[in-house]
Amino acid sequence: MRLEGVYVAVVTPFDNGKIAEKIYEEYLENLISSGIAGIVVCGSTGESSMLTMEEHIHLFKLSKEIVNKRIQVIANSGANSTHEAIYLTKEAEKIGVDASLSVVPYYVKPTQEGLFLHFKAIHDETKNIPLIIYNVPGRTVVDISVETVVRLSALERYIGIKEASSDMEKVSIMVSQTKPNFSVLSGNDSTFLPLLSVGGKGVISVIGNIMPKELVALYDSVEKGDLKTAIDLNTKMLPLYQALSLESNPIPVNYALYKMGQIPNELKLPLTPLSEPNQKKMEQVLKDLSII
Repeated sequence: MRLEGVYVAVVTPFDNGKIAEKIYEEYLENLISSGIAGIVVCGSTGESSMLTMEEHIHLFKLSKEIVNKRIQVIANSGANSTHEAIYLTKEAEKIGVDASLSVVPYYVKPTQEGLFLHFKAIHDETKNIPLIIYNVPGRTVVDISVETVVRLSALERYIGIKEASSDMEKVSIMVSQTKPNFSVLSGNDSTFLPLLSVGGKGVISVIGNIMPKELVALYDSVEKGDLKTAIDLNTKMLPLYQALSLESNPIPVNYALYKMGQIPNELKLPLTPLSEPNQKKMEQVLKDLSII
């Protein structure tokens, strides 16, 4: 599996507390038509930590059925318990998604050796599924080191990392020390362009929910060596990058998609809809970009 290009971390639309399957299908069809490389299901943007195990597995299956091999489907099967992460990854493998993403365990603050053994156990307990590490120290507290990533990249089925630390020096070193077919993807939209410049291969994006074609065009421009166009596109999207951080992800992106008429304005507690003052800010950004 080639892990490169634009991947969108998809939301999970709810209607009265239940997964809104028809709405989800229409929403995914819109993304598929935009030219993205794939989607990440049940990630932070999809409210993974609020979903039950059954909802995770159902969304893995539903997403695979809707996509029907047109783009890649990556299942977020991570957990802070190694046992749970292995269970979800095995389920993702049975379903036949293209790859599994697994977050650095949060709350428990494992050592680097603990992180290595956690990710190695996921590898050793599964058979064929490609595996991706997810490093997001802003949420997990623990930051996986370059040395640990290099050790994991030597395992056969680890194909990449979603790196959301925004540390470009770390990314540069990681790119230089891992095998050539190990992909470093940006986990922050605002660092996508800089990451490409130091050898990164793509992005797992939130803004791609709203401006997928522009994000694909940015990536394509860099691949063609057209840096001016890439910078212009990045500058155009900057106000939306900022608006998507008005409150914790996925609160702002859910509201933006609601205003675009794609999903209901509903989240699972303890997440709540975007506050009224921030609704006005988001609406203005969307209007300025002619999105609504």
